[in-house]
Amino acid sequence: MLQEEKVWKDVLGKDVVPENNSCELYFEEKDIEAFIEKLENLYPSIQYVNRLMMHSWGQKVIRFYDLDGNLIEVIGVSETQLRFVTNISSGIGLIKCGSVVIPFDNQISKDTDLYKLYNTNIHELIEEKKKREAGK
Repeated sequence: MLQEEKVWKDVLGKDVVPENNSCELYFEEKDIEAFIEKLENLYPSIQYVNRLMMHSWGQKVIRFYDLDGNLIEVIGVSETQLRFVTNISSGIGLIKCGSVVIPFDNQISKDTDLYKLYNTNIHELIEEKKKREAGK
């Protein structure tokens, strides 16, 4: 996901100078402190956009440039957020909006026309196709 330069300036309160303008990569880490320790051990001369910081809503984040100059953003995922991505049903997850990660639960009952219209579960679609072909 590429953010506009203004978004970075507003969030960080400073200009961000892109190294290569090629790409921005986004990752989530359960233990962001352990990730940073490993990063600094492997790449002690890493160029930071910002070191570990915490947003007012409690989200931890670090931003840096990889060896190719791509902007990397890594956020810490809270236990609450992990509940929305670990062993869950379809329709539950996390949405990143700007710098905020928002949990959502948008499950749709499988017996509705809406579910049939928007279902992207390949296993269910294959099974449904088999049932239709068997009924012919």
